Amino acid sequence: KLRSKQALTLQSLAESKQALTFQSLAESKQALTLQSLAESKQALTLQSLAESKQALTFQSLAESKQALTFQSLALRNISYIRTNYKSSLSAVRQDRVNGIRYSFPTRIFLTLSHPIFPLSWLLTMTDFLQLLYQLPPFAVDIIRLCIWLVLLMIVFLPLERLFTQHPQKIFRKGFATDLGYYFISSLIPTHLLALPMAFIAWGLHYVVPGSLHQLTAGLPFGARFAASLVVGEFGFYWGHRLMHEIPLLWRFHAVHHSAAELDWLVNTRAHPVDMIFTRLCGFIPLYIVGLAQPSGKTMDILPLLFILTGTVWGFFIHSNLKWRFGWLEWLVATPAFHHWHHTNDGLAVINKNYSAMVPWVDKLFGTFYLPKQWPQKYGIDGAMSPRLVGQILQPFIFRRLDS
Repeated sequence: KLRSKQALTLQSLAESKQALTFQSLAESKQALTLQSLAESKQALTLQSLAESKQALTFQSLAESKQALTFQSLALRNISYIRTNYKSSLSAVRQDRVNGIRYSFPTRIFLTLSHPIFPLSWLLTMTDFLQLLYQLPPFAVDIIRLCIWLVLLMIVFLPLERLFTQHPQKIFRKGFATDLGYYFISSLIPTHLLALPMAFIAWGLHYVVPGSLHQLTAGLPFGARFAASLVVGEFGFYWGHRLMHEIPLLWRFHAVHHSAAELDWLVNTRAHPVDMIFTRLCGFIPLYIVGLAQPSGKTMDILPLLFILTGTVWGFFIHSNLKWRFGWLEWLVATPAFHHWHHTNDGLAVINKNYSAMVPWVDKLFGTFYLPKQWPQKYGIDGAMSPRLVGQILQPFIFRRLDS
C-alpha cells in the first residue's frame, strides 16, 4: 500500500511538472508571438510614417517649385509689361507734343490691339489652365465672372458711347451697386435652384405622360432649342407679370426697377428671390414638355444654353442704345421694347412688355406697348435704399412700395 501510494504521488508530481512545462512553453510562445506582432506593427508604422513624410516632402518640393515657376513667369511678364507701357506712354506723349489727338473709337482700337492687352502675356494658356485647376471652385467662378465682365464691357461701353439714347456717365449713380449684383446674381441663384429644380424634374417625370417626353427627345437639337425659347418665354412672362401684380412679390422685383438710369449692367440688378422665382417659372414649362433633360438619364446642355442666351439678351435689351429695328421689334425684344417696361412716365404706360425675348407673347396677352418715341423717365415712385445690402434687406421690411 505504501509503495502504491508512493508511486501515485510520484506520477502526479511528474504529470504536474509536465503540465507546468507545457504551460510555460505555451506562454513563452504566445509572448514571443505577441512581441513579434508588436515589432512588425511598429516597423510597419515607422515605414508608413517614413513614406508619408517622404511623400509630403516631395509634394511640398513640387508645389514650391511650381510656385517659384509661376512667380518667376509673372515677374518676367510684369517686367515686359512695364517696359512696353513706358514705351507706349512715351509714344503717346510724343503724339501730344506733335498735336495728334485720337478719337474715342481709335483709342478703343489701340487699347485692344496693344501687345500688353492679351492675357497671354501674363500667363501662357497652359500655365493659366494649370493655375485654375489648382484653385478652389469658388475662386474659379470669380475668375470666370471677371473675364465675362471684361468682355461685356468691351462690347457695350463703346456701343453706348457711340449710339447712346440718353446721355449719361459710364460710372453713373448706382454703377458700383449693380457691379455687386453682377456677382451675386451669377453665383447665388444657380446654387439655390439646383435642389428644387431636381425635385420638380423628378416629380414631373411621374406626372407627365412619357410619350410627350419621347416625342420631344426625338427632335433635332436646333428644333428643341427654338421650342425652349418659346415655351420658356410663356413661363417667364407669367412669372414676371406676377412679380408686378402681387404686392408681396413686387417688393422683391422693385429692386430691379429702382434704377433711374438704364444701361447694360442694370440687367444684373435683381434680388435673389426675384431671380429664383422667375427662373423657376421659366424652367417648369420646359420640364413639363420634356425640353430640358428629356431622357432623365443623361445631362442635357439645353437648360444651360437657354439661361446663357437669356442672360446675354438681357444685357442687350437693358443697354442704352438708340437702335430701332422696324418690323423685327414684333418678333424679338429690343432695347426700345424693354425700356418701355422700365418706364415711370405714368399709370397708362407702366406694367407693359413683360417678355424677355419674344414680344408677341405680350401681344397675345394684351400687354404689348411700343410707340415710336422713347420713355423719358425710369425708376419707381417708392423709396429704395441706394446701397446693395439695404436693397437686399428692404423687401423684408414691410412698408408700402408702389409699383
